[in-house]
Amino acid sequence: MNMKKRMMAVLLTAIMAASLASCGGGNDTSSASTNDSSTTTESSGSESADSSEESGDASAEIDTSEHVVINYMTTGDKPTGDQAATLDSMMTKLNEILTEKVNAELEIYYIPWTDYLANYN
Repeated sequence: MNMKKRMMAVLLTAIMAASLASCGGGNDTSSASTNDSSTTTESSGSESADSSEESGDASAEIDTSEHVVINYMTTGDKPTGDQAATLDSMMTKLNEILTEKVNAELEIYYIPWTDYLANYN
């Protein structure tokens, strides 16, 4: 029985050593691929400038004409007292900025800890 435990310990040690060795070799290949990609980027500088102009056009095409309400659900009790006043003033300022920039509004819904399991799904 004692021999069986020793064999299991040796086997587990060998498996852990092999897994560490396989995970440790990733740094050498990533630095080489980073160097290769930097030389590729330098040689195709004009192409990357063209693609950045295209992505700028894509953001200009996003339709923000319709006002959107983003619902954020979080667990915990709703703040009370001074914390509630601070949260309300922050949300007012945030929603002004969101409406101006992307025509959206954020609403936070709190799920009390007592209802968490019932409302989780």
